[in-house]
Amino acid sequence: MTQTRLRALLNTFFAAFNAGDTAQLSQLVTDDVVLDINQEQRRVGRDAFLAFNALMRQSFKERVCSLRIHVSEDGMRAGAEYKVSGSCAFNLGENGAWSSSAQERYLLSVGSFFELRGNRIARMTAYYNEVDRIARAVPPGAQLPQSARLKQFANQIAA
Repeated sequence: MTQTRLRALLNTFFAAFNAGDTAQLSQLVTDDVVLDINQEQRRVGRDAFLAFNALMRQSFKERVCSLRIHVSEDGMRAGAEYKVSGSCAFNLGENGAWSSSAQERYLLSVGSFFELRGNRIARMTAYYNEVDRIARAVPPGAQLPQSARLKQFANQIAA
């Protein structure tokens, strides 16, 4: 893939993320895509990628901004530096869904790395400060439907 085409692919990926376009995101990744998010478990496969995306969409309302894409000379790898502007609805409703009644806003710096195979994303690795994200997004004492890892981070912040 040329540098220009890779840059266009990643711009399309981030535009689909911002639009919440799951169908478009699905078309941009390989069947066996690997998703590594710092401080989280590795997710392998398109279904796992889409499930993670759906979970994040339930929990956080986020948009990528200030995007800068850096592409390798061979067009097979890229890095992206960007900000995530978001909000976290932190009250859990009766049906287990996030309540939109109370939200905290945040701006988070993120770095991501991509590996391509064919014309699709085969690996995405993203790094950001999860403790900082929770500290900005979740007020003290908020009720969160948290994973064990997020509970551990929330407890670190409260200490």
